[in-house]
Amino acid sequence: MTAVNPKVSVIIVNWNTKPELERCLHALTITEKSSGFELIVADNASDDGSAQMARSKFPGVVVLENERNIGFAGGVNMGIRNSHAPYILVLNPDMAFQKGVIGNLVEILESMPETAAVSPRFRDERGRPQTGYFRKLPSVGQILFFHTILEKVSSRIPWLVNTLLEEVWDISTGPREVAQLPGACMLVRKDVLDSVGLMDERFFLFFEDVDWSLRMKAAGWKLMASDDEVLHSGGKSFEHTGSAWKFARFLLSLNMYMQKNGSPMQRVLSSFLTIGNSYLALFLRLMQKFVDSGGAREQIVQRIVSHRMFLRAMRDHASLGTPSGDKP
Repeated sequence: MTAVNPKVSVIIVNWNTKPELERCLHALTITEKSSGFELIVADNASDDGSAQMARSKFPGVVVLENERNIGFAGGVNMGIRNSHAPYILVLNPDMAFQKGVIGNLVEILESMPETAAVSPRFRDERGRPQTGYFRKLPSVGQILFFHTILEKVSSRIPWLVNTLLEEVWDISTGPREVAQLPGACMLVRKDVLDSVGLMDERFFLFFEDVDWSLRMKAAGWKLMASDDEVLHSGGKSFEHTGSAWKFARFLLSLNMYMQKNGSPMQRVLSSFLTIGNSYLALFLRLMQKFVDSGGAREQIVQRIVSHRMFLRAMRDHASLGTPSGDKP
C-alpha cells in the first residue's frame, strides 16, 4: 500500500521480528487503508525471512534491505532518504494501533506549527501504562541516582523520580509538552530535518532518539506527547541478544550522549560514575558470589558479565571512534 501523494511515510526498522512485523503491517494496511500512507520497511540484515515475508504478503510496501545490521538510527535514516511524505512516522514493528491514532497525531502537528514531533503513550500487552519513554533529558544527577548501584533505593523515592528521571502522569486533557520522545513511535515533520538533520548513526542502539529530541528542542521546536495510546510489546528485536549486551549497549550510548552534549565537567563525571560504578559493582558481585551458594548465584554471575561487557565496550569505543551522522 503506497499512496501516489502520501501524507505520512511510515518507517519501520526491523531486525528478526518477523511475526511482529507481519502483525504491524497487517494492522496498518487494514485500519489505516484510506489514510494515504507510504509504508517503508528498513530491514537490518534479518535472517528470519522478514524481508521476504513483507514483499510477498504486502506487495505495496517498500522493503529496503541492508547487507548488515546498521543499527536503529541507520535504518531510520535509510527510510527517511527514501520517503516522499511531509510527515515521517518512525515506528517499531512491535506496535499495535487503533484506527485513527496516526490521523490524530497528524492533526496535532497541523494545529501546532511550533511542534516538531509528537508521540502517543504506550500500554503493554496487559493494558498497563508503560513508563520509561518520556523521560527527562540525561543529567549527572540522573546517572548517579538511576544508573548506578543507588538505583534500587532511588527508584522508590517519588520526589527523585519526578525530579531527575521521569514525570509520570495518568490523566491529560490534551497534548503535553515533554523533554524527549521515544523512537519506538514518533511522528516528525520532514521539513524539520532540513535544519536539525537525521539521527546520529553513532548511536547504534539507545539514545539516538534522545539526541534527536535535544537537537529539535535546541532549534526552538516543541515536542508533544498526545493522549492517544498504542499497544507496545517492547524490545522484541533484542530478546535473543541477552540482557548483558543490552545493559552494556545502554550505558555505552548514555556515555556517548553525554560526551556529545554535556559540558566538560558533565562528560568527566558521567564517565567516572558509570565506569566507576561498574568496577564497584564487579567487586561487590564477586564478593557476594563467594559467599552465596543459593539460587541468586546465577543472577550474580549475569550482572558480573553485564558490567564486564560494558567496560569492554567502553574501552573499544574509546580506542576506535566513529564519524558523525547528524546531517542528511
